[in-house]
Amino acid sequence: MTEGRILEVLDQAWNNRRSDMRGSFHIAKEYLNYCEELGFQKAIADCHKIAGYCYWRFSEFSLSMEHSLKALEF
Repeated sequence: MTEGRILEVLDQAWNNRRSDMRGSFHIAKEYLNYCEELGFQKAIADCHKIAGYCYWRFSEFSLSMEHSLKALEF
């Protein structure tokens, strides 16, 4: 899968995070390792951004902060 297509999927996941939070979370976690292996920096940041938001909504504040800070590194 190309980086452009991955970014489209992650953009949709971000836009659907309120209506389908679990689906968005699953997509972010599923794509994170794949993007790290391929070095897709923007996609990695987007995965962490989505995960950070979802963890915040799950009241997992420590994990939320961890992922949000990682998203800012990129």
